[in-house]
Amino acid sequence: EGIDDRPSRTALLEELRTRLGPGTEDLLRGLPEPELRYLHACPGLVHRYNESRRGRFLFEWEMSAPERGASTAAEIDRFAPIAWTGCRALDAGCGDGGLLVALARRGALAHGIDLEPSNVAGARLRASAWRVAVHVVYGSIVELPFRSNSMSLVTCSDVIEHVKARREA
Repeated sequence: EGIDDRPSRTALLEELRTRLGPGTEDLLRGLPEPELRYLHACPGLVHRYNESRRGRFLFEWEMSAPERGASTAAEIDRFAPIAWTGCRALDAGCGDGGLLVALARRGALAHGIDLEPSNVAGARLRASAWRVAVHVVYGSIVELPFRSNSMSLVTCSDVIEHVKARREA
């Protein structure tokens, strides 16, 4: 899965303004180019934005994923500094990959797992847009498909409230 990197930023902005409608210029202008490419490749996000006010909130939440991921990585640096280069990091419940991208950009070998197939696809697309390598698999955080003690860092952010078997997670 890859992201088309041929359209210029100007062409991407113009097409996305057309797809999203009036009043989106400020939102789009503030997005880094990799996020514009990600959005361009995800028509479902555009549909979500156009369908309702709640959809607009969720859209803006998803578009802020790399910024939130970078903030989380900075918090890890602050409280538990680690050597990122070569660090095997797992984001359990990775969603659409904002934290995975931040970890990979710091040099980590970023792995993600999510129970939602659209999140797995979205995380792969986002990583492609940012031109970083990540390994994302479909699965449950209750039954991780990784060997015990194979990761140097495990994160699980905004996930546990969605897990029915919380005790096992």
